[in-house]
Amino acid sequence: MAATGSNRCCIPRSVFANRPPIPTFIASAIRSVSASTKSYPRQGGEQDRASIIWQLAGIGRADASVFAPGAEIDLFVAGARDGQVWRIQVVGQEQIETGTGKTVAWHVTRAPDPGSYDKSIDIWLAPQQDWYPVKLRETDKNGDYLDLSLSSLNPGQP
Repeated sequence: MAATGSNRCCIPRSVFANRPPIPTFIASAIRSVSASTKSYPRQGGEQDRASIIWQLAGIGRADASVFAPGAEIDLFVAGARDGQVWRIQVVGQEQIETGTGKTVAWHVTRAPDPGSYDKSIDIWLAPQQDWYPVKLRETDKNGDYLDLSLSSLNPGQP
């Protein structure tokens, strides 16, 4: 479908009508969540659910000593309806198998709050691969889970 003499987009409005709400980060010291009227003061380090993996990788790159068995990392995470501190537990180092072979990775986990509908999340970060997440697992309360595993890694040139 082509636009006729205007700058109209040819994507039907209905495509965007039912998209899930996303957090909105505002540089002026307020962070709001789009499906809610709640706002939170910016304190630095805030993440949305998709970028928390990369925040953890950045923490590992900056100071690997933070990753010690039993350590806890608290990060403020914005969701569709609210924001809250997620307590990330460092389980320890594990040897795991991915599409790139065997690797040693730091296993971290986040359990949902009691009564929450959130899933538990497990992340494996490989220091020898620049702290890339090499495995992710989301687990429902009923035990169903989704595993994602690195199949290849082609680092760019420095």
